[in-house]
Amino acid sequence: MRSVLVLLSFIFTPLLALAATDTSNASDYPNITRLPGSYIVKYENKTADYRLILGGLRKINGVLAPEVEQRLSGDLFQITYRIPEQFSAKDAFTSFEKQISALGAEVLFECVGRDCGSSNKWANNIFRYSRLYGVDSTQSFASYRLDNQYYSLYAVKRGNKRVYLRLDVLVAESLGFKSLLEQGHGVVFTHAKDEMLSLVEYLNEHPNLRLWLVGINDEDGSKQQQIDRAYEAANGLKADLVEKGIDSDRIGLHSLGGFVAGQATGISIYIE
Repeated sequence: MRSVLVLLSFIFTPLLALAATDTSNASDYPNITRLPGSYIVKYENKTADYRLILGGLRKINGVLAPEVEQRLSGDLFQITYRIPEQFSAKDAFTSFEKQISALGAEVLFECVGRDCGSSNKWANNIFRYSRLYGVDSTQSFASYRLDNQYYSLYAVKRGNKRVYLRLDVLVAESLGFKSLLEQGHGVVFTHAKDEMLSLVEYLNEHPNLRLWLVGINDEDGSKQQQIDRAYEAANGLKADLVEKGIDSDRIGLHSLGGFVAGQATGISIYIE
């Protein structure tokens, strides 16, 4: 009997080792370190158009879609890790989140658990990888920006107890601020100098277009305080634009305060 067990161990040990190796041609993204024992089950690097998710999922005209998103183009890295059983989905997410934040990236949107919506939709509609379909209450998602790099991070625990983490990194061809405005989607304004210059230039090039500044604020305080702070921030950006020669009648203001779940404090820009 002992000899049979020894023989079986020789047979299965290499198979287990093989199962825990990265898929072919895979690698970690620079400056991001995986958890010990993790391995890459899916890896792609390609030039592509990408949907950067900036709001929760909801049905729009009967079709499930993010409340806010941006369309970007560039060099896209998509890396899916299988996480060892000793780590939870939260452990995995927190490990990567801390590293991305340490690089200086700004959080654009984040959600946790059922506030993110259906894991099935994230897996199959957003990431298009069914292994990311897990238990809704275990999921976490966040999107970040660092200069022209955009990060999307998602972690979840499946019903079979396996934990997966997905890291998408898009290195944009350029900041593409004017291109984003032209698409008509809400563009998150980060107060970067190049964004202000691009916005003023775009408005001067299109004198008949109207601008909406939508403030969001989820900091501590009452809902009314959040609304007031968000409005003040949007009004401050309006004053800066007027100072740079943009007609104040072209700029509308709106405040959502803290009523957009998970949306980071800031200002979104809409063109009409």
